[in-house]
Order: sequence, then C-alpha cells, then structure tokens
Amino acid sequence: MCQIREKLIAKGVPYGEVMDRFVNDEDFYFDYLHQFTRDKYILLLEQALEEKKPEEAFKAAHTLKGLMANLGLLPLVEEISPLVDALRTGSMEGTGRQFSSFQASHRMFCEFIEKNVPKP
Repeated sequence: MCQIREKLIAKGVPYGEVMDRFVNDEDFYFDYLHQFTRDKYILLLEQALEEKKPEEAFKAAHTLKGLMANLGLLPLVEEISPLVDALRTGSMEGTGRQFSSFQASHRMFCEFIEKNVPKP
C-alpha cells in the first residue's frame, strides 16, 4: 500500500488529511475512489452544458467539485473551480473549453485510479 500512497501524494492528494476523513481505512477510501470513476455527475455536467442549461450545469459541477474535494483530488478541484465560478453567475461563456480541459484531466485521473488503486 505504500507505493499507492506515494503515487497519490505525487498526484497532489493530501493523503494524511484524506485518511483522517476516511477513519484511516485505506480499503474504504480506495472503494470510494473506484466509485468516483463511475460517478454520474460528470455525465450530468456534460449534458447540461450541451443543452445550455447553466443552472443544471452549476449543480452538477458544484457537486462534482465537493466530491473531489472530499476524496482529496485537489488537482481536479483546482481545474473545475473556474468552471463552477463561471456557471455560478449563470454564464455559459468559455464553459465548453473549460469543461474539455477538465474532462481530459478527469479521464486521466480515473485511468490512474483504475490502473493503480487496489480494489478492496
């Protein structure tokens, strides 16, 4: 488990803080990381953006940001934050570009989880 801990830290995860949140149970945390790779909110965000529904897009993006923050996926939180801020104002300007960038990072992080994080 030490190797995955180091890999997650290298990816920007504040592992100690996250373990406090997950009562120092790595299997519990790892299970949630795998659930994250199948989370529906990125799909809801994409759909709301395609349909130009800023309020729905904001709700999905904000929920996704909170989920990622709880999991300690801080690089993804930083990447989605400008999108959440834009959508909070009801603006759709630039959101397609912001989402594309976030989506690529999200995909890479999910692939990293699938390849490196043990399934409990």
